[in-house]
Amino acid sequence: MDKKQFTVNGLACGVALLISTSALANSYDVRLSPLVLFVGAIDAEVNIGIGNHLTIAPMFTYYSADENSTYMSEEFSLKTFGARLYWHPKGVFSDGMYISPFARQWNFNITADNSLGTRAEGSISGTQIGATIGYLFQWDNFNMSLGIGASTFNFDQTYEATDSSGRKTNEEFDGPGSFSGISMDYSIGYAF
Repeated sequence: MDKKQFTVNGLACGVALLISTSALANSYDVRLSPLVLFVGAIDAEVNIGIGNHLTIAPMFTYYSADENSTYMSEEFSLKTFGARLYWHPKGVFSDGMYISPFARQWNFNITADNSLGTRAEGSISGTQIGATIGYLFQWDNFNMSLGIGASTFNFDQTYEATDSSGRKTNEEFDGPGSFSGISMDYSIGYAF
């Protein structure tokens, strides 16, 4: 068996295991963070029951913005990907407390063009690790979660920048390389 076939078989077994364990819990849930919708971002997760008290949730965020003036135009985008685990002492998708550790990869990209025709591009990435404790309110299929916790961010201290001539340089990031802060969880969802 070659490496490619082994990888395909491994993925198929993983999907079958995920489907079979979620069938035991008989629960899925799609959640959105409604507050970020006001600025045009999407922050979503899909919870998959993997037992009577656990769900696993792949999560992602996407945001893009443009800023234009007489002398400068900028494009900014943010993409995050990650996963979180929810432990529900009273059972998955039922009213009650939850504890949720998570990890997320952040990617920021910016492009700036000035009125002289000069273009600069750059990107920076980092990771976030944290945990929240909260409460899930469940009404039939609709739910809402509220939680608070802490997390740590670690960002690259250098990033690659490209100017209008295509020349690439490694630049120093002026901000902190890592910091910790409060994590908030507010989402609405639909379980099926």
